[in-house]
Amino acid sequence: MTLLIATIAYLIAVAVIARIEDAHDARTDLTPVQHWLVEEVFHPFLRASALLLFMVAGFHGIFGIGGGAPGYFDILDFELLSRGFNILFILPFLLALLPNSAAFTPLLLPLQTLALTAITWLPLAERAGVEANLLPSPGSLLASLAVIAIGGHLLARHIGRLLPPRLLQRLAGYDLGLLVFQLPLMLAYGRALGAQLPW
Repeated sequence: MTLLIATIAYLIAVAVIARIEDAHDARTDLTPVQHWLVEEVFHPFLRASALLLFMVAGFHGIFGIGGGAPGYFDILDFELLSRGFNILFILPFLLALLPNSAAFTPLLLPLQTLALTAITWLPLAERAGVEANLLPSPGSLLASLAVIAIGGHLLARHIGRLLPPRLLQRLAGYDLGLLVFQLPLMLAYGRALGAQLPW
């Protein structure tokens, strides 16, 4: 039930983000620098915030752990906040500074999704007293995650072609699809990590 509520909350957040991005894209009074900051920094920040919302709301379900396990706010500390901030909010800014940064856009959300899942699991592993193995069964896990990530990218691109050129007026169908397809990626990795925990 918690995971269902988290999914609904995430999808609502995606719709809100679509409206916000639509409002920004419709503005004609932005300078080139302001437009770059909105597109390359602020919009990725919003999308990362939606991922964080899903993690907080669906914490136990994502890792497949029982109610006796610590909650998200039980493991929250400065180190976790610092790592989360760097990965979710600094990473988009750094990627935006790279030459041909648009080529990295399809990689950004999957990287953020996997990183957020990993850094949230580490305090859980420490609390449970288990070895922090971020790649259990590395061959099969990496293959599964790659299939999900690439499949999500291809499906999102296909959705973008099927839907009208702009969904919710200005949000591209690809962007919407890519946001939605982060959920199975987080769940697949979270369940693989959570299987190592005793709860």
